[in-house]
Amino acid sequence: KCNCEHIFNIFLEVRNFYRKATHLDGVYTKVGGREYEDILIIEDISQGGIRFQTKYKHDIKVGDVLRIKFALDNAQHLEICKHVLVRYIHNRCVGTQFCASDTYAYKKEIGSYLMAN
Repeated sequence: KCNCEHIFNIFLEVRNFYRKATHLDGVYTKVGGREYEDILIIEDISQGGIRFQTKYKHDIKVGDVLRIKFALDNAQHLEICKHVLVRYIHNRCVGTQFCASDTYAYKKEIGSYLMAN
């Protein structure tokens, strides 16, 4: 509430991890699947997960576990291969969280990538 008695609504978004905007290529498959599907773009990455857009219409559902592969666009071009849990879906945009079994895989490399400009 302002001194002038005007009331404002404020929305705060709190995240556990810093998210870095990206423009990375990659592929995904459902766990147990044999064929990989193209990712149109990995939009952002954090220590907790990634958000990406699929190239084509998909049948991914919240709660699915996917295996993703992508390469970082830094000097090392390290290929990351991790399991992710689907947390939300909006059309072709898929928000994921790295699975607990992969929590420490590539942690140092992703951390370094997030800190670089």
